[in-house]
Amino acid sequence: KEIVCANIMRGVEKIEAKTFVNCNLLSQVSIPETVTMIGEYPFVGCKNLTRFTVAPQNPVFYTDEHGVLFYKPNHSNIVLVRAPIALCGVYRIPDGVTHIAGGAFESCAGLMEVIGPPSVRGIGKWAFIDCADLLRLTLPTGNASFSARITEKCPKLTVYAPADSWSEKYAKQYNIPFQAE
Repeated sequence: KEIVCANIMRGVEKIEAKTFVNCNLLSQVSIPETVTMIGEYPFVGCKNLTRFTVAPQNPVFYTDEHGVLFYKPNHSNIVLVRAPIALCGVYRIPDGVTHIAGGAFESCAGLMEVIGPPSVRGIGKWAFIDCADLLRLTLPTGNASFSARITEKCPKLTVYAPADSWSEKYAKQYNIPFQAE
């Protein structure tokens, strides 16, 4: 797939599951106000994705100051859909985010630390896959449910969360260093 820039047409209502899978050259995606749904893993394998643009009138999608894409389908859920590949250093997930989608931080090689808010309840499969420099994942409540292999190919990672939490069980199951906080 040789797509470099995806300007989704106005009138499109859903980005289907795996729409842009393995579009290695894809660097930016523009989402119009009409897109109100997104399928699973729409950007898996997009290793050059650096920017999302969302129409200000879009009722459910938005980005933060780092270009991270979010989906708010209702008043009680906010999903972190995808971080741009260029995200680096320390990233604090905004308060209120309830889920981290599968593949959300895929291949964010410069990302060193992610701090989740107490509101995170679920983390999707491969959420942090191939984040080679990720040193620290902090989950303050430790009660998020994890899909399998959220941290695959993160050789330097240590999980920080409360002792006897779901986070500790996950870390032990996948032989990831754990530090109680």
